[in-house]
Amino acid sequence: MMDISIVEKTGDKMEIEFQNKEAGICLVSELLDAEVDAYGYTPHPLIPGYRVCVESENHEKDVKKAIKNMKKNWKDLEQQIMDKL
Repeated sequence: MMDISIVEKTGDKMEIEFQNKEAGICLVSELLDAEVDAYGYTPHPLIPGYRVCVESENHEKDVKKAIKNMKKNWKDLEQQIMDKL
């Protein structure tokens, strides 16, 4: 199981820390596709972790929607692979 924590949550900004960099990169990509202001970064090169910063008035709603899209895309990918096998 992946460790995820909310590092900061204010009126128009939310920062999420992932132990898994790949999941954070996927989330940032989905948010940017939806034209949400988001970016990811490594807070310290010697400490594991990857942070995603979302700057939006509706950051919770935007993140939830992005995760739903990620889930759908993953299911589509899974189906395509299974069809090929």
